[in-house]
Amino acid sequence: RAQAFSAATGASPGGAGRPVALRQAAELRRQLAVEAAAEAAAISAAAVLREELVAAEADAQEEHDRHELLHPEVLEREGRALEQAQALDAHRHESVELRANVANLKEDIGKLWKEHGWARRYMGQAEARRARLQTEVQEAERGLATQQAHGRVARMTHCVAHSSDLRSQLEAHQASEAHEAERAQRASGLL
Repeated sequence: RAQAFSAATGASPGGAGRPVALRQAAELRRQLAVEAAAEAAAISAAAVLREELVAAEADAQEEHDRHELLHPEVLEREGRALEQAQALDAHRHESVELRANVANLKEDIGKLWKEHGWARRYMGQAEARRARLQTEVQEAERGLATQQAHGRVARMTHCVAHSSDLRSQLEAHQASEAHEAERAQRASGLL
């Protein structure tokens, strides 16, 4: 055994290598103590890590449970948010269309005001023409009445003067009245 030890430690069996062997044994004991301390620290660290792992797994499970609980609500809210976004887009589109319609309406009102002005001017001119034509008709009617009166007087005078030619005068008078009536009708038709 001493030979095996001396072969392992490099010392001779006679004891001259004993201090080297002691040093090596002390070194081995020290390394063993360091490794034992390292192993104890590793075991302690592993225990801490196991506890942290258990805590992390519990947190993960709690987070998962919360996720499972909140997921339907999140989906519902996302659906409502999508509907609201679509409604907002539709309202924006309607707002753009409404602004365009208002602009078109303003343009149409401007055109209608112009047309109203033209119509008022035309109506004024038409009223002036109508008044002028009414005056002309009244003048024509007065002229006709005067001519008829003159015609009657002339016919009566002529009848008295020429009693034999009464029939031809009557026909001339009727023709004159017809002519005057036709003229009055034409003047009335201009209205």
